[in-house]
Amino acid sequence: MDAKELAKSLQVDIEQVQSDLKSRPDYDKFKSLSACLDEYTGMLMQLVATRGADTSLQKKVVNFGQSEVLPALSKLVDENLDMSKMGQLNTARVVAPSVLLKQNQAIEALRLDIQKLNAILDANNQTTSSGETPSNSLSPVVDPGRSGGNTPKKTYDAEKRYDVWFKEEE
Repeated sequence: MDAKELAKSLQVDIEQVQSDLKSRPDYDKFKSLSACLDEYTGMLMQLVATRGADTSLQKKVVNFGQSEVLPALSKLVDENLDMSKMGQLNTARVVAPSVLLKQNQAIEALRLDIQKLNAILDANNQTTSSGETPSNSLSPVVDPGRSGGNTPKKTYDAEKRYDVWFKEEE
């Protein structure tokens, strides 16, 4: 899936999350989140409408998604979990736990798609800024002491070393 297809999919996900928010009795406290999602949707619409790679727009989408949208969605998930743990008689619980958990599923899907889009756009920005894909972006980081990587050659045999230290006198 390319960036434009994912951006279209994100718009649908955002509509679902906003619909869920607007149906809540405590919607007033989420108006700023709703405005943030509206702004992000506008950026996604611009991204879909552009031809070619507009790196400044891509960077703007990535930065706004990381600095504004993802933290706000994480906070909402945490608040939903806290509210879902409240007892039946707690007057602060205005939404049923089953509804909150269902909303969290939609929010988590949205967060995952935003992270995917950010990864795709970051890769596009690296490719377009250097003219080619950086070599280190495709190769995994290898820890030299781990198996499957560039393991250092043994410089000594532990068994022989042990035998030398505790060798009995003959």
